[in-house]
Amino acid sequence: MDEDKKYFNALNLILKANYSTLAKLKSEFGCYKRAFENLKETPRLDVETEWQKLQKQKIQLLLAEESEFPSLLKEIPWPPLGIYIKGETPKNEEIRIAVVGTRKATGVGKEITRRLAKELSDNGIVVISGLAFGIDSASHLGALEGSTKTMAVLGNEIGSVYPRQNYKLAKRILENGGCLISEYPLGYPSYPANFIARNRITSGLSIAAIIIEAPEQSGALSTARFAIEQNREVFVVPGPIDNKNYQGSLKLIREGATLITSVKDVLEDLGVKIPQPTLYGRNPSGRANDKIQNVKDKNQLLVIKIIQEAGSPLTIDKISSIAKLEPQVVNQAISFLIIEEIVKETEKGYII
Repeated sequence: MDEDKKYFNALNLILKANYSTLAKLKSEFGCYKRAFENLKETPRLDVETEWQKLQKQKIQLLLAEESEFPSLLKEIPWPPLGIYIKGETPKNEEIRIAVVGTRKATGVGKEITRRLAKELSDNGIVVISGLAFGIDSASHLGALEGSTKTMAVLGNEIGSVYPRQNYKLAKRILENGGCLISEYPLGYPSYPANFIARNRITSGLSIAAIIIEAPEQSGALSTARFAIEQNREVFVVPGPIDNKNYQGSLKLIREGATLITSVKDVLEDLGVKIPQPTLYGRNPSGRANDKIQNVKDKNQLLVIKIIQEAGSPLTIDKISSIAKLEPQVVNQAISFLIIEEIVKETEKGYII
């Protein structure tokens, strides 16, 4: 499979990410290597060199036929043939919801988005958005304040961040266990149409899409349309009837999208039941789980167990009471666990 990935990447570059041509070649030749070998013109590109560029930047490529490829994406019309991933690979057991809206968001809209995304994250939902200014940025920032990772789907090549001002935000997403996803290879130029095409991936990775502040010409409306085509739920946060930022949103409601005023509305309508341990923190996995497994101190292990089972942030005093340990002992254990990035402090207490 790695061999075919190399040739897919090369073809993706040569054909400028032309979806229909790539799909036609795969259908005709059965694999991307044979398709590459049968190109009419000799490619001025070294397959191995381009593949090593991905490896150097720790970028993973998943083809649609692989078992690790997100199962939700396989279901949609016009599924991507391959996706490039920087960061943690999406897991099929994750519950993901897209939160999108206008780039020219109001302060109120961004604050609503931030709070909503944080609450989704604190309920174990992975928030997906597009890393753009406005509502997208607020979605990621809110999720980062919560307890679950967030994911960004790019409309540009996988190796760069657009807009450039969101570079630090992208870095935080990766540091928090999230990922950046794109169907465009390294070095691929950006075109306006790419950002509409990427919206089908944003909605396709999700079980639902939440629209916040969408004017009549907002790109977020294309995410909503894709979501409807993909048989996903569409939720809309309402707003004033005379505010242009809500004209597209209100139209979606008239057309049958579900009006929401809280995360509770979303979870109830979807029938989502969150396992208790994930309520205020991710189930330990990957690097975090490895770190927990390496903990040997009995007090530290007890603190981890108490926080995991609590289902909400805990203060030092509360942990001390449950563990029947002196506060200074708990404080010492917590300090070590924070340094090891197993536990983090929030405004309400400590979480995994």
